[in-house]
Amino acid sequence: MILEIILRGNSRVCLYLLEALGIQVGSYGGTVRFSEYASQKRDYIRKNGSMKSFSNNKASKNEEIDLYVITNRNTFSLATKLGIYVRDGKLGRIVGEASSNAPCAYGDIIRFQLNNSRLQGTVSHKKWIRPDASKEQEDTLEPDWNVPEEALEYILDRI
Repeated sequence: MILEIILRGNSRVCLYLLEALGIQVGSYGGTVRFSEYASQKRDYIRKNGSMKSFSNNKASKNEEIDLYVITNRNTFSLATKLGIYVRDGKLGRIVGEASSNAPCAYGDIIRFQLNNSRLQGTVSHKKWIRPDASKEQEDTLEPDWNVPEEALEYILDRI
């Protein structure tokens, strides 16, 4: 059975999907930096300093499932996170092409507008560190099996 899922939005979707398959994953760690502006936008109590949480790579595989996650150059954000849970926990194989963003990333952007120029911008106040923190410096999620997108589409059309 092949299950195709396009992930967008809430990062908990990865956890729900894998848990529904009987798979337990580790957790991302990271740092949150607090400011008065972040407090206003996100309803934080703290207005300065930072909070750090630590990654853990305690994962358990469902031995009844052969899990393959397909990635390509259009794999970003939440889809990369799904692949990282699978890679770091040794839960299955990554097939396709490398992702376009790093497995450890900055996020949870806050939008702002400059008073005089009215230019709009964004700033991140969180950094997420993958479950296997020893691989923090990797720039992309590399597949176990590098398969060009055209070949992958050909194979999937015939399954």
